[in-house]
Amino acid sequence: MLIRRCSLLLIAIFAAGASAQDPSATVASLIGQDLILPHAGEQPRLRLRKSATRIAGNCDLAVVVQDAGWKSGAAQFTLQTIGMPVAADQNNRCRFPQNVIDLEIAGFAPAEAADALLAAVHQVLQTPEEYLAAKGVSFTLPPGDEDQAPVRPPPPITVPKVLLRVEGAYTDLARRVHQKGDVRVSLVIGADGRVHHTRLVQSLGYGLDENAMRDLRLWRFEPARQGDRQVAVESTIAMHFDIR
Repeated sequence: MLIRRCSLLLIAIFAAGASAQDPSATVASLIGQDLILPHAGEQPRLRLRKSATRIAGNCDLAVVVQDAGWKSGAAQFTLQTIGMPVAADQNNRCRFPQNVIDLEIAGFAPAEAADALLAAVHQVLQTPEEYLAAKGVSFTLPPGDEDQAPVRPPPPITVPKVLLRVEGAYTDLARRVHQKGDVRVSLVIGADGRVHHTRLVQSLGYGLDENAMRDLRLWRFEPARQGDRQVAVESTIAMHFDIR
């Protein structure tokens, strides 16, 4: 009986290992993630090879991965635009940003290892930290607890500095009714340089509130300081929407 149990255990371990290396599962794990697509925001369809993922262009977009699949050694994604990232006040020039982008990265082995697959994908679809690094901006703070209590003076507080902001995308519905104005959000900028405890205080509707709230997940800050320590502080951010 002991031998049989050990055999079953080994089978289960090997099955779990095979699942962990399943490219389709690895690609599907990205569904719902908010990421940044640099350079290629004006192209409705992107066909790339894993060995050549450098893209020419000046239009960076913040996107959510709506769908993802795996077919014949190719990772395929459907991306929905949620905003335009700006790192350290550098220019981001988008004349004709796309609302939906189909992305394919081909040239993988049929059973590509998860780490190699994700490494290639993240050359194209970047986290805020990867995007900042590509722009020459260092941000290495790990995520902190969600429940971060803001501090108040005294002693004096050095205010946080924006390293990466994302301007919310204008929705088709808002465009049809010519809606414009500010979405205002109360929040806490954590000691980890990330946004926590968001609360909508001024709404525009028509999908603009949702884009604004989602974009704030991608914002990054040099945290506030009180004396020699990084601290969480309360703040309010107004995200402006207008017809362009």
